[in-house]
Amino acid sequence: LILHYNGAGWHLTSAPAVCQLNAVTAIAANDVWAVGTMGYRSCTEHFNGANWSLSATPNMGTSDNTLSGVSASSSHNVWAVGSYCVGGGCNRGGGSFHTLILHYTSSRWSVVASPNPSTYENQLNAVTVISATNVWAVGVEQTNPMIGSTLIEHFNGTRWIQVASPSVNIRSTLTAIAPVSATNMFAVGFSTSSTYGMVTLIEHFNGITWSIVASPSPGKNAMLS
Repeated sequence: LILHYNGAGWHLTSAPAVCQLNAVTAIAANDVWAVGTMGYRSCTEHFNGANWSLSATPNMGTSDNTLSGVSASSSHNVWAVGSYCVGGGCNRGGGSFHTLILHYTSSRWSVVASPNPSTYENQLNAVTVISATNVWAVGVEQTNPMIGSTLIEHFNGTRWIQVASPSVNIRSTLTAIAPVSATNMFAVGFSTSSTYGMVTLIEHFNGITWSIVASPSPGKNAMLS
């Protein structure tokens, strides 16, 4: 399902009906990308100003390739992030998730190596592209089904590395990231408390380190996505 706003209202747009789409980024009126999953494979669709079409993507592991976030600084620098399963069907109780990062340059998508700090599960939920040498992705690393920590990874133009990030409560997850500038960024998500359930989580990057920013949680099971 893809909706388009033309300045006056929202309208349905015809698109290949094969993907569950999770994120979208617009570079120009004739250059838009949407990403998600197609069965157990990753899926990307591109809008050229007239039509949406499927774009082939590589897949990793044994199954459950999913793209959850996409961002671009130009038509030749598009990044998508998510996860894939190793060792069985992760969504059916087997195997473990690893981070998945794809990069589109000018004609095709390719897999880029990314850190997996946990031996249990690692997932990336969102990405933001500041420049060709400055890209950030956020998600979660889990040590078991109930316990997890925030996961932040950075691309410096050469490779992806994990960046230290704070966590609270039993499980902390980051679901979205947005930059004001290269030295002023925010990431949001939630943490799981044994007392209050899910509570909001906001983290800020000042150009050097990430830190938690106090945020209201109106009642139980509050989250930012």
